Amino acid sequence: MKRISTIFLAAGLSLALTACDTARTDEAQAEAARSDAAEVAPAADATAARADAAMDNAGAAISDAASASADAAAAASAEAGENLAAAAHQASAEVKEEAAQAADAAAAAAEAAKKEMSDQQNPKK
Repeated sequence: MKRISTIFLAAGLSLALTACDTARTDEAQAEAARSDAAEVAPAADATAARADAAMDNAGAAISDAASASADAAAAASAEAGENLAAAAHQASAEVKEEAAQAADAAAAAAEAAKKEMSDQQNPKK
């Protein structure tokens, strides 16, 4: 019986030593992981700050591009309006000129018709 107790005691002691050894190994690995995390944390913070700055810059660039597009559209619209007004003025001047020419032609035709009627009523001798 003493021998069985000694075997169980030795087995229990062996298991306890193994558990302690495993716990020390786990503790060492946890400390190494903590150390690695402490080393990586500043780099992660810096990367996050750079990503945040990049997002801010992208937002500003998008805003600037939209503003520039709106300004360009307004300028193009104003130029198109000016071109349209100039074309309308030119067309109006051309229409007025054609109307004046038509009026002159009508007046000349009326004068010619009047002269012809006068000649028919007063034949030359």
